[in-house]
Amino acid sequence: MASGHRATAEDLAVAPARLEPWRRLILPVFRGVEHVPVDRPFLLVGSHLRMGRARRAADGARMSRIAENRRWPAHRAVGAILVVIACAVSGVLSRPADARVRQPITLRIEGFLDAAPEGVRPQRKIQVRIGRDETRTLAVTRLTNQGAGPHGQTILGDAARYRPAFRLVGDEALVAKLAGAPQGARVTLTGNLSSGRNVLLTIADVEPVAGPSPAPVASPDAAASPGAGG
Repeated sequence: MASGHRATAEDLAVAPARLEPWRRLILPVFRGVEHVPVDRPFLLVGSHLRMGRARRAADGARMSRIAENRRWPAHRAVGAILVVIACAVSGVLSRPADARVRQPITLRIEGFLDAAPEGVRPQRKIQVRIGRDETRTLAVTRLTNQGAGPHGQTILGDAARYRPAFRLVGDEALVAKLAGAPQGARVTLTGNLSSGRNVLLTIADVEPVAGPSPAPVASPDAAASPGAGG
């Protein structure tokens, strides 16, 4: 085979490494690669012909032995590959699953809908989607992760970059309770955080807004006493 490419010293240096996978697969023997000239084109010649009947018979027997000897290493290589694959599969199956699947992040969110009362400073104000359509502001006073995984402050900070930060989904009664809560209502939510920042609600406590204290009502006797004194 004639070649117009002139091998460089770099070609010869990387040739053994590039031939190594092929050598390991079929166990060939490469000799003389280091003698390839680098200053001129070269010609590679290969021949499998042996002259003479006796020589051919001897070569045939020798090649049979070589093929038999090579067959066993090939079988051992296949067996080794199967063992490696089996170990890898076993390792994957025995490895603990992703915490997001086996150990979902359980959030407890405390805050006020739409606005916090005077004197209360929330950690963050975020937008939450309640059900499918309604979006409201949630003044978060505390967010904790009750399961494994990142800290509650980290989760809140990451979610606050999005609008809505969370999507509150789950039982229709819980969602309806949140959607119908008055402005300023104190809420305590518990749910599992899933992909897409969805919070599957398990608890939704809503405390109504505390109204002003009613004025005391004067008793009839107290109202009549000044007139009696006159």
